[in-house]
Amino acid sequence: MKVTRLLTILLATLVSASLAWAQGAPQSTLTGRVLNDGQALPGVSVTVKSSSLQGSRAATTSINGDFVLPQLPPGDYTVTFTLGGFQTVTRQVKLSAAQTTPIQVSMNLSSVTAETTVFAQKETISQTQQAATTLTTDTLAKLPTARTIASATNLAPGANTNGPSGATVISGAMSFENLFLVNGVVVQDNLRNTALNLYIEDAVQEQTVTTSGISAEYGRFAGGVVNVITKSGGNNFSGSLRVSLTNDKWTTRTDFTNSAGVNPENKVDEIIPAYEATLGGPIVKDVLWFFGAARLRDQTTSSNTVAPVSAPFEVGDDEKRYEGKLTFTFAGRHTLLGNYQQIDRDQTNNSFGTIYDLASLYDRSLPQKLYSLNYSGTLSNNFFLEAQYAKREFSFVGSGSRFTDQIFGTLMVNNNTVTAGGRPRSAACAMTKSAIPISSSSRERTSFPRRTLDLTTSSSAARCTMTSASPTTTSLEATTAFTPPTFRL
Repeated sequence: MKVTRLLTILLATLVSASLAWAQGAPQSTLTGRVLNDGQALPGVSVTVKSSSLQGSRAATTSINGDFVLPQLPPGDYTVTFTLGGFQTVTRQVKLSAAQTTPIQVSMNLSSVTAETTVFAQKETISQTQQAATTLTTDTLAKLPTARTIASATNLAPGANTNGPSGATVISGAMSFENLFLVNGVVVQDNLRNTALNLYIEDAVQEQTVTTSGISAEYGRFAGGVVNVITKSGGNNFSGSLRVSLTNDKWTTRTDFTNSAGVNPENKVDEIIPAYEATLGGPIVKDVLWFFGAARLRDQTTSSNTVAPVSAPFEVGDDEKRYEGKLTFTFAGRHTLLGNYQQIDRDQTNNSFGTIYDLASLYDRSLPQKLYSLNYSGTLSNNFFLEAQYAKREFSFVGSGSRFTDQIFGTLMVNNNTVTAGGRPRSAACAMTKSAIPISSSSRERTSFPRRTLDLTTSSSAARCTMTSASPTTTSLEATTAFTPPTFRL
């Protein structure tokens, strides 16, 4: 009985380990076959080395000439095939995250003079039934596009930005049905399932977009899977420093006027620098590496309320991103990877949607933190283990109105919409959230920041409908007489 119970616990442990392996950091797998005159060649020693790998990894071909090297960090590898009495063969291979790269090598008997045959192969497109595309940071920096995950994803076949507000759509699925991972951790929010910016552009090593033929190890998606891998340091010290300059006035639109016939733009003429820095290297070569990165930006842009008010205001966005990473390998077969990321973001004069008054502005903070610890080990030639623990924190601090009374705390929005053909459609009342109590046959004047709201009514109608007589003219109909609000700046 005790033996049966022990075997049951052991089996459950192995199943749990398999599930954890499926959720771990995306690694690369190298498979292949070695032949001689078209016949399988067993006993060949296969050794891989890379600047992305601590030490080296080796395998031996089976009786069928096959070999497999799993859990390799993505990067450029040198693969060496050796067997006594045969010429040594060396190949250069590009391994991408969350992909399996197959190679086939032919080895010839060595002659009196030893020879070395070198074949070069660097592929970024999946060579299996899985449809995947990999882009490195160096490649993305050479293209006329933003250095963001969304921009890189849009370059993959089957992906576009046709979702609401430019959200990413993959393989025709809904924009909220994709899976975004950074170092194997899901980085989507719990509200709209959109990807969060838990990364630093210069710290990204590469990202892989998989659109079809996706492994069953992934779940919770119907579109595609986006895997982002950050840098891990190396046996040599390296770093970077980048300064990006922006100016709100550089985006001024010439002769722009809104529906009221005025130009509401009041651009902030100030050059804003964004600093990015990275540094990585060895603490102990081939054993312990470190990597750190930071990104600092304090940006101010202009905005305004909608017409006919068109009140200008400035929007502040102070964001600081940090990342730290340690990679530790022991006994040549076991690797621990720890990663920490943090974002401190403070926004001033933020708003949701289109607003009429400055009282609808508020200040908020959006702090984010991510912790992850990943273990991968090769216990034998046929048994591999991977486990991962991760924790992510994302908060909205101060979002919503800064007022709690019914006057200032009532959001004023324009719900009037126009069809694609330019014909107006009916819309709801302009007053939303909590209704302002209005006494019968009364006239109230309430002072708002930078404007006065005159509200005249003859009854406290609880229901009203708004229809548009023209794209710029509105009329109100209610159960009793009702005069629409007027604004005075």
